[in-house]
Amino acid sequence: MFVSKDPEIIKQFNSLAAVPVNKFLKNPEDAIKEIIPPNIQEYFTANLSGLIFKYNEQDIEGIEQVLRLPYFHGIINDIIVLNFA
Repeated sequence: MFVSKDPEIIKQFNSLAAVPVNKFLKNPEDAIKEIIPPNIQEYFTANLSGLIFKYNEQDIEGIEQVLRLPYFHGIINDIIVLNFA
């Protein structure tokens, strides 16, 4: 997950990442060999089943709850609000 306070940065990142992500969605094994550095390809291949590209409501709620923990523990002053661009 990539975040930024500036929506334009996220849009720029999304446009740069579109081709590699689409390759990954079509054929993850080949994309790993092409996109991921050789020294960590085995890690990605072994953990491929744990990658999520399309979040459902339950995934988003879980992420939001984790992001609220620093606020509830008094570490930060504001609750972080997710905005998926």
